[in-house]
Amino acid sequence: MTPHWTQHLARALYDGRAAALPESRLDALLLWLSNPGNPRAADLDAAIGHIGLSRLQASERAYELLDQLLFDHAGPPSARTLGLTADTDPTLTKQRYRRLIQVYHPDRHSAHNDWATRRTERINLAFSACQGQAGTASGRASAAGSSSAPPS
Repeated sequence: MTPHWTQHLARALYDGRAAALPESRLDALLLWLSNPGNPRAADLDAAIGHIGLSRLQASERAYELLDQLLFDHAGPPSARTLGLTADTDPTLTKQRYRRLIQVYHPDRHSAHNDWATRRTERINLAFSACQGQAGTASGRASAAGSSSAPPS
């Protein structure tokens, strides 16, 4: 029997290996961190408890893994900072941005306000960069589809 995705995610938290965190489940982890009372987070809570981690331990490890995945790369903030690729649909980009802001907002981390502020600044810069890329791409697409000369 193949383990459920929640077991894979719980194992990634237990092992502390970002490579073991399935990118497709990043939103589920963000939901679990930002809204623990959400019924969709209950299965992950159960898997984490089954593996022997407390919610606090799992949360700490989740932030460590997210730091590895999203913030430990060189260069300016980009789609990668949001855990996405440059060609991700703008609607999904906005959804991921909102979830990350919920998770990292400084109001949620009063004891670590500077840390959270640095994260939200990078998230905001990454989202702005993605919006700029989407605007540029759509501008190029409409220009390529148009046979008229640019206005003078």
